Amino acid sequence: MFDLFMKYRICHNLYDLLMAHKEELAQLITLEQGKPLKESLGEINYSAGFIEFASEEAKRIYGDIIPAPQSDRRLFVLKQ
Repeated sequence: MFDLFMKYRICHNLYDLLMAHKEELAQLITLEQGKPLKESLGEINYSAGFIEFASEEAKRIYGDIIPAPQSDRRLFVLKQ
């Protein structure tokens, strides 16, 4: 099982790899799909943005408040 910071590191490392090799990846996309290189670079940057967002969200722990059967009580779920 992964802890939150391990998930962060994995996602962030993937982001770093994408950014370090974006020119090569964009050339592959251009060769495979016939897109202009500029559009392929944009696709890599767009995808990397989602991975960066996911890596930052992996550091956060959120809980949920669930409606309880009794109106004077709350149920709180803490994710650890």
